[in-house]
Amino acid sequence: MEYSSEFKRLVIYKLLSQPSTSIRRLAEETGVSKSTLWDWKREVCRVAGTMTDSTDDSSGGRDGSRSRDRSVEEKLRLVREADGLSECDLGAFLRREGLQEEELTQWRDSMSWALQTSSQRMADRKQARTLARQLRKTEKELKEARALLELQKKVQEMWGDDEDDDTPSSNDS
Repeated sequence: MEYSSEFKRLVIYKLLSQPSTSIRRLAEETGVSKSTLWDWKREVCRVAGTMTDSTDDSSGGRDGSRSRDRSVEEKLRLVREADGLSECDLGAFLRREGLQEEELTQWRDSMSWALQTSSQRMADRKQARTLARQLRKTEKELKEARALLELQKKVQEMWGDDEDDDTPSSNDS
């Protein structure tokens, strides 16, 4: 059964933000099978583990810990808290938590991707392949256009100015 991304996000948030909630109890409450919940949790944890590989190690959290040392639950909590804040409040929140906006955006994007349905992921991959194909085609056309311009310049250099000899001039009356 396919579940919406928003439903998955809410269920995973509940699972990760409330450590006392067991998967069995959550499965009974939501009607989602335990194995599906385990898969969702594993996917979010896997993605969250790779979310900060490219971030700066020097960014510290409120407790002095680095950003990459934050747990999945902590990252999810921070993303959820930041979602409802105004721009001014967000700045204060980021300073208080020792975060950069790029980190928060990366975490949000990664979590959203992890919570997509498999058909949404397949559609994203297909679109990426199509865009890559279009980019290669455009690059090839651009290369050909550059070659034609170079050829045109060489012809002009070889033959002089580009005025046609058979075009009547104003003096030929």
